[in-house]
Amino acid sequence: MNEMRLKGYLGMSMRMGSIAYGEGKCMSLLRKSQCALLLLDEQASENTKDMYRNACAFRKVPYAVLPAGLISGAIGRACMAVALPDGGLTGKVLEQLQDYYAFHVPQDMDKNDRQ
Repeated sequence: MNEMRLKGYLGMSMRMGSIAYGEGKCMSLLRKSQCALLLLDEQASENTKDMYRNACAFRKVPYAVLPAGLISGAIGRACMAVALPDGGLTGKVLEQLQDYYAFHVPQDMDKNDRQ
């Protein structure tokens, strides 16, 4: 099941220290253009979702909204958003998202821009 693989990749990224969680750290990575992928929990408030969607659209960062509790269950921390920087297991997470979840890429960005 892809959900289990996604949880595994997120948990492993957390153990590797290549995940930023929480509003401050996620926004910091986005502002520095070091974020390759942003993941949001569907239970996040609309204001939080809008804030991250706008930041991702402005900086051309792909993002996905995941089912409630998937992110927290995978990384072992209560949070509504995680940011993955370039490298690490970000590519594997992207593969799982493309196969299974609604994945949002800013309109004026193509696959070559993400790599």
